[in-house]
Amino acid sequence: MKIEIVESPFEPATRLSVCSHLVPIVNFLEKSGAEFDWATGVIPDKAVGNILLSEDDIDFVLIEDNFNIPDYLFLDRFRNMIFCKKCWCVVEKKSPGKVYNSSIQPR
Repeated sequence: MKIEIVESPFEPATRLSVCSHLVPIVNFLEKSGAEFDWATGVIPDKAVGNILLSEDDIDFVLIEDNFNIPDYLFLDRFRNMIFCKKCWCVVEKKSPGKVYNSSIQPR
């Protein structure tokens, strides 16, 4: 049985957490061995929204095998990211040297 993502009530992203729509996916991936850049935390990018960086490629097959993905979550394999259309919150693979439109930059 696949995990459901709860639409409402929701919690917005903070410095130490993605939006509640992405929390189950991030937690599941971490338990499966994925690593995220919590030292930098969630980057509030003025153009894109709130971004959490993944240290490795995102395992989209693992996500699709274990979650019912609602229409408002977009799994973008080409850009290696997961985007919440409701909260403008993103999980994306870290790209060395990439500069974000924020005062916070990856460490």
